[in-house]
Amino acid sequence: MNERRLRELFDAPAPGEGEAGDRAWPLVRQAHAEREPAPSRRPLRRPVIGGVALAGAAAIAVIALTPPGEAFRGWVHDRVVGEPNAKPALARLPTGGQLLVLSPRGPWIVQADGSSPRGKFVVVTSGPRLVAVTPGGTVRWSLSRPPRSADARWSPYPGYRIAYRVGDTLRVIGGNGLGDVLLARRVAPVPPAWLPRAFLHVLAYADARGRIHVVNTDTRRRLATWRLARPGPILQVAWSANGRLLAVRTATEIQIYGEIGRVSLLFRGIPAGAVLVRSLRGRFGPLEFAPRGEDFVAARRGRVLVVGARSGRARPVLTAAGSFSQTLWSPDGRWLLVAWPEADQWLFVRVRGTHRISAVSGIGREFNPGGGGRPGFPALAGWCCAAPGS
Repeated sequence: MNERRLRELFDAPAPGEGEAGDRAWPLVRQAHAEREPAPSRRPLRRPVIGGVALAGAAAIAVIALTPPGEAFRGWVHDRVVGEPNAKPALARLPTGGQLLVLSPRGPWIVQADGSSPRGKFVVVTSGPRLVAVTPGGTVRWSLSRPPRSADARWSPYPGYRIAYRVGDTLRVIGGNGLGDVLLARRVAPVPPAWLPRAFLHVLAYADARGRIHVVNTDTRRRLATWRLARPGPILQVAWSANGRLLAVRTATEIQIYGEIGRVSLLFRGIPAGAVLVRSLRGRFGPLEFAPRGEDFVAARRGRVLVVGARSGRARPVLTAAGSFSQTLWSPDGRWLLVAWPEADQWLFVRVRGTHRISAVSGIGREFNPGGGGRPGFPALAGWCCAAPGS
């Protein structure tokens, strides 16, 4: 039996595996909830203004590193107990930038900076309200759009636009809170994605009929529209860092499209489409493209994979029992942050240079200091910024 066959057997689900997992995970979660609580730690500083919590800095602790010579094949755990060498408090990030974290207590900023492209503002949605606040918690402007605002996304540097959804409509507003306009109706409940080009306000989004649209939000010109090669409920759209590829994640695969807006349909008034470059079958978690190039990271069946978007070649960088909820690239592209809710841990995995894993446990309580009961596991909203102007 060769290595290829072993990998095929590893990926193939066992008979009844899904049903068994559905029965087993409630027991695992119950055991996790009933575990002995860790000793309380020094909490993060958090100015609270208008019901919005912002973290000023993180508690200090030593970060555990794997041996420098560890083979770069993946880190395997037999049970959902987490990384055994994890430290019980968040120290510093292993590289530059700042993290925006969303917890049940509100948004937090780790390492005292913002998440707009210049690190000056954070945009927050709460019910019908869209609010821009400074890292110090000062509300710069707010807007109410009933019934509910969601999925707010800043445009790339210098961050002059914000796209957000209200119900089944898509709207765009200036970064200063002015010029709010309706861009599209009957859109899918999926966050839009800005083309990563400075000063080019081009947005990709999915509509309720399963089509992808690429639009210049300043001129309202539709640059491309197409249907998926294999239709399915759209969960995510994401641009590669160079803006040449657009990934569309569905419930059963990731489809990669190129030549966007360059494919002529030979009819005047009909926007161009795109070419399917690659398709990766399987149920993947949220994907994120690297800050440079065309690699992306996504989790699947207890593995974190770095995938070449054009080649489809997948490189496992982390393997464990259980599942990972989110992955983020560091701004310099050397590290991945992997969220592991079942273990209540964050794993910082170095994927460029010497392989390392830095683990931090007790993440739920870290962002819910003083809270009673079992804290909810926070969501990652972004890792910003490599340098001013990036």
